[in-house]
Amino acid sequence: MGMFPPAGRRLWVEAALVTVVCAVPLQQLFRLSLKSELHSHLLLIPLMSWYVCRFIDGRGAVERGSGRPEEGFTAGCALLALMGAGFLAGYWWLHQGARLPVTEYLWTGILGYLLLLLVVVVRWRGWQPIRAHAFAVALLLFFLPLPLAVTDGLSMFLQRGSAEVADMMLRMTGLPVLRDGMLFQLPGLIIRVAEECSGVRSTLVLFITSLMAGKMFLRAGWKRLVLALATVPLGLLRNAFRITLLSWLSVHVDPGVIHGPLHHQGGPVFFVLSLIPLFGLLWYFKRSESVRQQAVK
Repeated sequence: MGMFPPAGRRLWVEAALVTVVCAVPLQQLFRLSLKSELHSHLLLIPLMSWYVCRFIDGRGAVERGSGRPEEGFTAGCALLALMGAGFLAGYWWLHQGARLPVTEYLWTGILGYLLLLLVVVVRWRGWQPIRAHAFAVALLLFFLPLPLAVTDGLSMFLQRGSAEVADMMLRMTGLPVLRDGMLFQLPGLIIRVAEECSGVRSTLVLFITSLMAGKMFLRAGWKRLVLALATVPLGLLRNAFRITLLSWLSVHVDPGVIHGPLHHQGGPVFFVLSLIPLFGLLWYFKRSESVRQQAVK
């Protein structure tokens, strides 16, 4: 709530009450972020949203977002409150009754919490602060833990896409390759592009990074969009390069490479490598905007 200008004690009291009511799903989210590598970024999202509001949107956005609540906003509050209560009810029903993985229902509780916080803001400040900080508010959607259907779908897409790109890369190295679906047979080596190699978390973090970078450094909306969409092919290229490098080193240097630390702990290294072309594209877009701005002056 630090993203909005002071609106009196009642706003803060109601926000605190909503947080207390939603303490159970928030505690589960905290534990999930500590246990699950896929969800380890969740706790950073509110801080990123606050940073955007405080330091990127700046005082100008706060002033534009100031003012009295709009007429008729009560109907909007009622609808948001109804939606938030519905998601929370769904969370408690699934939490108490069905024996499901926590990711299958926790997102409903967190979404209900965010909607009720939104009700508090709209109730006391109107819709203007939401519009003034639209990006920061939308960024909070990444605070929701992903259910298995979503993660499985992303994993399958990245797994198959990485296998296709790796197939092309391996053949470019001159290695003889015999492929059967996700299996690659190389001289003295058989590898399988497993679902664990899809890099869902790395691609998701790369996507969030691109959104933040676009917001911070770019003005044109289409350039921000291109920068964000570029993370998909970059994620596939990162995975394929990792597969190709490990395979080539295992065949030509040391067969133990495929079982070594570069394979099992090398994810951060390849993630950093994928940042290089992303920031290169960002630099190009930023430079083009600077040149155009100077030309206008």
